[in-house]
Amino acid sequence: MEQAAPPAEQTAIPVEQQAVPAETAAVPVEALVLPVGQQAVLARGTPLMTCTAGSQQETYNPPLKLSLQDITLTATGQLSSCVAFEQSGPISGQYTVSGAGTASCLTSSVATTSHITWSDGTTSTLEFGKGLDARQGGQAVSVIVGLVIQGRYEGSLAVGGFVLEEARNALHCLTEGIPSASGLSFLKLIQP
Repeated sequence: MEQAAPPAEQTAIPVEQQAVPAETAAVPVEALVLPVGQQAVLARGTPLMTCTAGSQQETYNPPLKLSLQDITLTATGQLSSCVAFEQSGPISGQYTVSGAGTASCLTSSVATTSHITWSDGTTSTLEFGKGLDARQGGQAVSVIVGLVIQGRYEGSLAVGGFVLEEARNALHCLTEGIPSASGLSFLKLIQP
């Protein structure tokens, strides 16, 4: 009678962390499980759309000064490098922004509405509350949180932002004001 050989020792195979895309790793496992006979229901916190490399051009009326004042803001932008949870989702979008509130060269408190036309022809309307302004390494960053109120991704949480390309000129803030700015934009839509 032959004896079974002892089990072979298992060797761990190293896996490079860079080989796993961050967005894929961030999707909760339960978001991918579909009970038999039921429609897919995404888990709370599942990223529906992430756009990391956009650009935005905004205009302020009246121009921003050193002291806070009531303003209106209008902007246009492009979202690129978009990754959708759905395999057939859009890969980019163009958008417009309008809003009103108080702002200066140093801070802002402006609620906005954004209209996005995605690369597949669908649209989304987003409402953002007043944002949070911060300075990181000499760059001005505005982060906004809101909701998709109409169209594609309706009901999802929206987190967006704008990074100024260059610092505002302090002399212009004291004199004629800053009438416009441009910079980088980003957007993430999340399952509530």
